[in-house]
Amino acid sequence: MPTNLPMVVYHADWGSAPKKRWLCNAVLEGDGYRAHSPALVGDHRGFMNRVKNETEETGAAVVGFDFPIGITARYAALLGVTEFKPFLLQLGGGDFVDFYRISVGSSEISKYRPFYPQAPGRTKHSHLLSALGLTFIDELRRKCDLANDARPAACPLFWTLGSNQVGRAAIIGWRDVIVPALCGNKPVLLWPFDGSVESLLKPGNIVVVETYPAECYGWFFQSEPLRRKGRWEARRQVGPTLLKWAQSANVMLAPGLRRTIEDGFPNDDAFDATVGLFGMLEVLMNRRGSGEPDEDSVRKLEGWIFGQRPPLVWHNTSRLFEEQLPPLEAAGARFEAIDPNLRWVVHRNPLATFRKWATLNFETVGERVASVGRALAYRQGRFTRDMLSARRLLHARCYEPCAQGVVPDLFRLQRIC
Repeated sequence: MPTNLPMVVYHADWGSAPKKRWLCNAVLEGDGYRAHSPALVGDHRGFMNRVKNETEETGAAVVGFDFPIGITARYAALLGVTEFKPFLLQLGGGDFVDFYRISVGSSEISKYRPFYPQAPGRTKHSHLLSALGLTFIDELRRKCDLANDARPAACPLFWTLGSNQVGRAAIIGWRDVIVPALCGNKPVLLWPFDGSVESLLKPGNIVVVETYPAECYGWFFQSEPLRRKGRWEARRQVGPTLLKWAQSANVMLAPGLRRTIEDGFPNDDAFDATVGLFGMLEVLMNRRGSGEPDEDSVRKLEGWIFGQRPPLVWHNTSRLFEEQLPPLEAAGARFEAIDPNLRWVVHRNPLATFRKWATLNFETVGERVASVGRALAYRQGRFTRDMLSARRLLHARCYEPCAQGVVPDLFRLQRIC
């Protein structure tokens, strides 16, 4: 058991509406933790002051928030920014006076006002990309946001539309919670920007980390994947897995939390608040590494999701890197371009063909996709999740799967308008 455990651990599942912000916490007792039932955050502006009051000077606290903490290296390059914390403290004043105002129309988007759109209605990712002088939507995703083998890509920070958007939550979290906490008489510390989690866990310190409950699903629910967490039956079905984890990790559950888990949670926000807390405890109790890569761009600029392990190969799901794939001649790969103005295209490497199409037709391809099941990346002799982003740029259907079951033999490529 680690000797420098924080006295209190909080996890907040964060949303743009008050009813979507839920909190779950655990308190150190002896050589383990006691976790308590999730509840609404309430006054979010006063939340960090409550944490400071509840944390004694002899102990540390770790607070996890389910919203991005950091900016992409590509966006930072547009501004000439090299560190996130100084950048964060500038927001709301000077050139960034309108930073937190969501752009209503595409003409209002700029590098100083990047959040978009305010409301649905003929809004596209391409509007955001064009205004910022970018080409691919993944240029607005940090490395930790990219898809991996356990989950799809996270929504880009500056996009503020849809059920999985994180932009509005980030605005509220940065402006109303993080920045005031950095400017107080006892500033909080941001992981990984201020150092490793071990170095930050000193008496009296309050450490803020970024979490992503969807990342934790792959840690806890490998044998029984979570499906449709919005349904009560799905949450109740994975309850025994959470109870078993708590027992194995020496985490005591308050009676109210145990009943909540057994009953399937009141909603998916309370569920994510609890799963996120368990994920944080998994890392803090050294059952899992914190995961941040040893790269300045991550530690100073982009940040990292607490506990997420870096992949062996970075997967960019919009830029298609043919050098990452071996030839598929043995698979007999061939491609039919359905556009009557184009000829048949046969290529030894499918991603090279996809890359060419993506480059030539980016403006008309858009973001609508049809997935080829889970066959999204060719790696180690098989297709696995996340690299074959023809699903993002092209309409691809698998007609003749190989014997391995997931390797497409023939793709039909179609322009999406």
